[in-house]
Amino acid sequence: MPMVICPSPLLATICPNFAIGAEIRSFRGGVFVSEENELHVRNASQKRRDEFAAGRSCAAAALKSLGASSLEVGREPGGAPIWPYGATGSISHTDQIAAALVASAKEVRTIGLDVEQIGAVKSDLWPSLFSGAERTKLAQTSDLFAQSVLATMLFAAKEAFYKAQWPITRQWIDFLEVEVEVRGGNFVVHCQKHTAWEQGTRGPVLGAFAISDDVVAAVILVRSNHADGQPYLNPLQIWPG
Repeated sequence: MPMVICPSPLLATICPNFAIGAEIRSFRGGVFVSEENELHVRNASQKRRDEFAAGRSCAAAALKSLGASSLEVGREPGGAPIWPYGATGSISHTDQIAAALVASAKEVRTIGLDVEQIGAVKSDLWPSLFSGAERTKLAQTSDLFAQSVLATMLFAAKEAFYKAQWPITRQWIDFLEVEVEVRGGNFVVHCQKHTAWEQGTRGPVLGAFAISDDVVAAVILVRSNHADGQPYLNPLQIWPG
């Protein structure tokens, strides 16, 4: 039976010590849906059940390490996770890996995590996913493997941003309304759509990548600060620009 690894070797390379990650690989058929979560995937395919169970298992392991009040993660009608009181986090999975990243809500306002298999973002999808500037960057990358890695990084960063902004804005954002600037192992997100995000944040939206074997992980962490009595959002600048 596959084992959940906590802390996650992949996420530990880029995350601060107050954020706890967990991961599980090659999980097909080896992780079971808890009784509490059975309702959410009762009519789902076996593939979807495996992915859901693996992601929730990672979340439970990370929450346990965090010392959270509960290890159960609920589910909104649209699929977004509902975290136990006092915690926040994000869950992601591919066919081969599932991962979760959690933190205390006192430390972190919101988290966006996305993991993707390198090569999964095919070129025929680029026009619906990437801006003209992003496609130009891809076209200028002559090495096919490097091009595939870059496409995966861009897509993962957009997914991470969407997950991070959703609890704040409750707004749908299209892939083409977000542009990602890759800076080595880091990235900056520019959202073309006016959302409630800008009203609560100060400074650019920053994130970081971790790449291991055939997987890219993108992470955005937004800190909570209650020092002035009014919570505000401040992107966590733990990575050099």
